Amino acid sequence: MRVIRHLPTAATDAVALAIGNFDGVHRGHQAMLQRLVDAAEDLALPSAVMTFDPHPREFFAGTAAAPRLSTLRAKLEQFRHLGVDRAYVVRFDRTFAALAPDAFVDGVLVGRVGARWVLVGDDFRFGRGRAGTLATMRERAHTFSVEAMRTIEVAGERASSSAVREALGAGDFRHAATLLGRPYAIG
Repeated sequence: MRVIRHLPTAATDAVALAIGNFDGVHRGHQAMLQRLVDAAEDLALPSAVMTFDPHPREFFAGTAAAPRLSTLRAKLEQFRHLGVDRAYVVRFDRTFAALAPDAFVDGVLVGRVGARWVLVGDDFRFGRGRAGTLATMRERAHTFSVEAMRTIEVAGERASSSAVREALGAGDFRHAATLLGRPYAIG
């Protein structure tokens, strides 16, 4: 897997792209990444993930942010293990946080990454003040298609990073492992 730590100034080829923080790469994320890899294969495109460092939550909340479930390195290793071809690790800073939704879609997704197919969670928000929604992205998607990943449930519970954190906080490592699809490990 190729890791790109700085967005290129211009896209050189087209990709199928999933966007998210992917903290912990739990079973919901795993299903999303499998959908990405399948779509990329169907479209004969490289599969790519866009993730953020620091996590936007850390950028805005600082030390009050909930702790990460996984390091960036562990997250990238999970991407590789799941068959992703490339990972864009976007520096989440003041400039990136200030991008208007249309600038994110046109300038970043199209202009710098070359997205031709995009997968996001059904609750995805983006752009300055989280003003961009799934509908916003679909309105701006003139050169790519957008798909929303449905929520994945595990034993009747939404698979989420928050649910994993709650299980770990309660000392329920078995439940955390169920949500993660593997035992929890630090590092």
